Amino acid sequence: MSFRILFIECVCEDQELLERNIIEILRYSEDYKSMSEELAVDDLRKKLEHYMRQYEPIDASLETISFVRVENMGETVTAQKVAGQKESGILGYLSGLRPLPQTLYFTRHGESEYNVIGRIGGDASLSPRGQTYARGLAQHMNALADLELLTVWTSELRRTKQTAAEIRAPKRAVRALNELDAGICEGLTYEEMQERFPQEFAWRDQDKLRYRYPWGESYIDIMTRLRPVLSALEDEHNVIVVGHQAMNCPT
Repeated sequence: MSFRILFIECVCEDQELLERNIIEILRYSEDYKSMSEELAVDDLRKKLEHYMRQYEPIDASLETISFVRVENMGETVTAQKVAGQKESGILGYLSGLRPLPQTLYFTRHGESEYNVIGRIGGDASLSPRGQTYARGLAQHMNALADLELLTVWTSELRRTKQTAAEIRAPKRAVRALNELDAGICEGLTYEEMQERFPQEFAWRDQDKLRYRYPWGESYIDIMTRLRPVLSALEDEHNVIVVGHQAMNCPT
């Protein structure tokens, strides 16, 4: 069917990494929440033994296949017949893996004054309900900040900065996290957009993914400018990203 297949093989024989992974699985997996630690460890080790018996490694002598083999979380990366932009991007991502635990939190900003009246974009402040959300978010994240090393990334817009204001962690405003630029429709309601620019409204309704606002952006544009942000996040520890509706969806 003209598909290209890229196999990805992950092999871990580093005992320290394996034990760390087991601890992470036991801590966070829903499978073991209601199970005692002794039974959970026994069950997980039996699963691993079963996987090892069934596992069939990639045969590198088969010259017709494309594959990437990652050993011990990026200690060694082997590639064969990797071609094209997408496959090269996957290889680049796998080559940058690091054996360190990391948690990324994504949240939209609290309700803004523009949200209340249905206006697009802009740089409005939080509404009273948005301020309530900001306080609740800070209370939740501050409890985690006492246990983990956290940083906060926001956009350059007021509503994200206000949402993150009370979180006790270093903050960084990232321009690439700004909301989709609605161009000539910034500050309008969708009803006003339909009235003033009926053809634009119809085009947007037909294909929201690719539609680009005049003098503004499309969702495809957002996905492109987010790629460097995602790459940068890979090098961080634990990050809270306070973003926007359009930004968090492609993320």
